Amino acid sequence: MDHVTATPGLDLAQVVRRHLDLTKYLDLLRGNSLYLRRADRFPDRLEGALTPSIRRAMNEGRSEHPDIETAEQFQLRSRVGALVSCWTMGKADNMALWQLYGGASASIAVVTTVEQLAMASIDWPDPAYIYQVKYIDHMSDPDMIVGHYTDMLQYKHTAYAFEQELRVIASRHRGNWQDTPEGVRLPIPNLKSFVREVIVAPEAQDWYVDLVADVSAKYGLNVPVRRSDLAHVQA
Repeated sequence: MDHVTATPGLDLAQVVRRHLDLTKYLDLLRGNSLYLRRADRFPDRLEGALTPSIRRAMNEGRSEHPDIETAEQFQLRSRVGALVSCWTMGKADNMALWQLYGGASASIAVVTTVEQLAMASIDWPDPAYIYQVKYIDHMSDPDMIVGHYTDMLQYKHTAYAFEQELRVIASRHRGNWQDTPEGVRLPIPNLKSFVREVIVAPEAQDWYVDLVADVSAKYGLNVPVRRSDLAHVQA
């Protein structure tokens, strides 16, 4: 998988899930594709942000090499040239994520593995990066090495640690990176192999679970469709 770079030691068998509302789930089924959004369009203002020490080092380096980018230029290219799909690691349910993506009665989680994400992205036209996100306090200035434009996109602020995120990045940092669209749909060659199961929000009504199962089957995705385990937790 030379076209795909991943966090060293990342387990290919690791289960991951992506939370969606019904509209985005239908888009995935209809297009056999994964939607990736440009990093600068995420609401987190620290997305891809450089730490103070890295910013200083980059700007000071320009005194000897005036042709290199400023920290601001590097960060802009890092964010604009990156198309990102966000996933949650592990099998455990997270009520905060159910609420965040469509609500605890209407959202859907697609379950796959790191290996399937790598297999899907290997034929994309852009180099792909699969990162297990590390959570940091940007202002505490953690010691980091930044070489590629995607490097800072493997870090998020500790306020988001509950997401346990794994992200897939399609890199368009070379060439006309300024022309990167706000979002793209990149192909999933075999959706039936890609999706392991579909989980419906814990507070979903029976008819909604049946609807998701019916829609999945109509698009040829015959995988288990079940309600979240949180639905069975006793008060």
